[in-house]
Amino acid sequence: MEEALTGLLIGILVAVGIFLITREFWCWYFKINKTLGELNMQNQMLAEQNATLRRQTLIMAEWAKQEGVRVQLDEESPSKRTPSRQNTDSGSEGA
Repeated sequence: MEEALTGLLIGILVAVGIFLITREFWCWYFKINKTLGELNMQNQMLAEQNATLRRQTLIMAEWAKQEGVRVQLDEESPSKRTPSRQNTDSGSEGA
């Protein structure tokens, strides 16, 4: 009984050791490393786009303030900012 348990334990340790040694090969074979790199690059590009959109939104809000156009920004979440334009000129009414 004791010999069977020892043999099973050694078999499990050998299997785990082989798995750890060949892990890099399997990750390469199934393109996991390449996919992970591409996902990280995609996240970086999305963060840059998000920052650009935030800057453009702030520039548009400043322009609208100077032009007298009322812009309402949704303050719930910075990623959900949606400007809605409403003209505040009273001279265009009744035209």
